[in-house]
Amino acid sequence: MTSLVDVEAALTAIAKRHHGIVTTDSALHAGATLESLKHHERRGRLIRLKRGIYLVRGHPLTWEARLWAGLFDAGPGAVVALRSAGRLHVVWQYRNTDAIEVLRPRGSNHRVTLGRLRETTLLPAAHVTEVAGFPVTTLARTCFDLAGDPDPELRGVPWRDEA
Repeated sequence: MTSLVDVEAALTAIAKRHHGIVTTDSALHAGATLESLKHHERRGRLIRLKRGIYLVRGHPLTWEARLWAGLFDAGPGAVVALRSAGRLHVVWQYRNTDAIEVLRPRGSNHRVTLGRLRETTLLPAAHVTEVAGFPVTTLARTCFDLAGDPDPELRGVPWRDEA
């Protein structure tokens, strides 16, 4: 049986990689048990965001933490996309966005509540890269996806001739 000290170490290691977010699956894979996770939740060490997704106490719920939670909520194969990808790619217009937007291949009936979900029938490996540790659509795919962005603040200012 895994000791509580070992579980603490496993949770800390997972939380460090994912900005304070731990999933039941990742904790079980690291050697925790369901009972030890329930114990940590009862003691306040794990703050439940959604079934199977937790924030480790002491970690702030930053945009990056919320982004990991959204990815885990969307399930396997999900990637950061749209405005969130624009922020990760340091696209100036999206530098201050707080949007949590993820993309996953179509076909799951799992309801996502920790972010905005888009589904696609086409997400080849060539459209995915890694930025700051996150799986994210490439800059080219991100620009394409945002080309029709309906956000009125992002339409830009008409050019003026100042000569």
